[in-house]
Amino acid sequence: MVKDYIEHHIEEFSDEELKSIGIETNDSPEEKKQKFLNKIHLKRIGFYPEEWDSLAIFDYTISEDLTQYLIIFQFDSNGKFVDIYTES
Repeated sequence: MVKDYIEHHIEEFSDEELKSIGIETNDSPEEKKQKFLNKIHLKRIGFYPEEWDSLAIFDYTISEDLTQYLIIFQFDSNGKFVDIYTES
């Protein structure tokens, strides 16, 4: 899921947008992916005590200014990983 998120955004972003997050046009594809991965950060943590199967939700993004898409990690009330998905 994270790999797809990265590849999709690298393909869709303009050279200017990529440069704004430190990715140069002459970087190799692997360098671009690694630099992009390094820029993904935690945007929000949500706790939902009434939802035993999705107690904690962690939202990650590359930039609120560049994309509306988030990578979501979901954990249950025991702290067990439940799901990962993207959302806008």
